[in-house]
Amino acid sequence: MAYPAFDDPKLGEIYRYWLSKRRDGGLPRRADIRPAELGAVVRHVNLIDVIREPGKTPQYRHRLVGTHNIEWLGRDVTGRMVDESLYGPATTAILASFDRIVAEARPFYRRNRMDWNNQKFLLHEAVEMPLSDDTHAVAMILRGASFRPVVGQEDLPPVFEPLPLD
Repeated sequence: MAYPAFDDPKLGEIYRYWLSKRRDGGLPRRADIRPAELGAVVRHVNLIDVIREPGKTPQYRHRLVGTHNIEWLGRDVTGRMVDESLYGPATTAILASFDRIVAEARPFYRRNRMDWNNQKFLLHEAVEMPLSDDTHAVAMILRGASFRPVVGQEDLPPVFEPLPLD
């Protein structure tokens, strides 16, 4: 397979790891993901819980946030809900993208400028991949994220698109 070209090759490592954990065309389970197997790229990993309540739209909570992300963003949101208190005006778009990952049960690539937090002018690149529970429902999102200063790329449009499954 020809893997997508990521600006940060660490994201490719995380994506290939997720693909290697798929079995019989299904999603990897959270139990299949072993942080020690990721090596140094584990610093770029986030785990986001999918919280479902009957009759309500899913909610999302940061279970684990990698140290790379904490260092670049200047905050640790481990244990916090994905909501307006964290993401301000970007919340609606972020929740819609997580809903799409859950509904389609497939990995996505994201690239966007980060102008919604105190670290203005960062370029954010991520792979976001669903993990299932024992019932095969999406229970968690595994994210690999990378940040860097925006230099000469100020006009890059945001991207959120599906990644190949094999």
